[in-house]
Amino acid sequence: MAVTGPGGAVWVHDLDPVLAKVGSLELRWYGLFFALAMVQGAVLWIWQVRRSGRSWEDAVPYLWMGIIGVVVGGRLGNILFYNGDRLLAGLPSVLANWRGGFSSHGSTLGILAALYIYGRRHAMPYIEALDRFSLSIPLATVCVRLGNFINGEIVGRAAAVPWAVIYPAYDRARGLPLTPRHPSQLYEAAMGLMVFAILFAVDWKLKERRPRGLMFGLILGCYFTGRFLVEFFKEPHVLDPSFPLTMGQILSVPFALTGWWFVVTRIRNRKAPDA
Repeated sequence: MAVTGPGGAVWVHDLDPVLAKVGSLELRWYGLFFALAMVQGAVLWIWQVRRSGRSWEDAVPYLWMGIIGVVVGGRLGNILFYNGDRLLAGLPSVLANWRGGFSSHGSTLGILAALYIYGRRHAMPYIEALDRFSLSIPLATVCVRLGNFINGEIVGRAAAVPWAVIYPAYDRARGLPLTPRHPSQLYEAAMGLMVFAILFAVDWKLKERRPRGLMFGLILGCYFTGRFLVEFFKEPHVLDPSFPLTMGQILSVPFALTGWWFVVTRIRNRKAPDA
């Protein structure tokens, strides 16, 4: 549905987050996209591990570790970075995943921890594990942000651009007038596609000749630099709106700097992968 706003016709977000319902059971679009994120991540990870000369059996054990790392890290990250009050409410509030809340920064830490454990158990150097999983991340972020868009959550700031979107449920829940906003979820999804294109191009050209740590540096540097920029279009929360940066930007800086440090040092040294 479209209405007339300051920038012309504006689309009103009226998407149903429920894809299908059978009795009391609901299949939500977000759940479907989250599942797709896990599946594509698994496929790319297995491809990368098998290309190294290892077997299917070598790759599979990480899948469960990775899922646990993403879910637990994302949940705890949301609590620690954005909803600290739930810690005071006790463990049941922390575990109440149905109340929503997921942090990409927390998921990143969960993935890093899971890859470290995997590498120790399966004799894969940690930096190699980081490289081989890097290609799985960008498309996963695309899936998650598309789910956020359908849910009408993590909305953008007020905007007068022709492609602005009104999120009635978001505004009404906060007692705000209906406001055209940036579809920041779609901005971040587009950014994820660009990051995937960069990593895939580098991997396609260099394959196993790539310097160890380059792919890991690229995913951190490209994604979190992009995330820092997209945050300028997102509705701020947690920190006071008058503060020059959002919490997402503050959390993105160390990840981005670490990533670009890896890229610069790996290209400068031009070390070949471990045999």
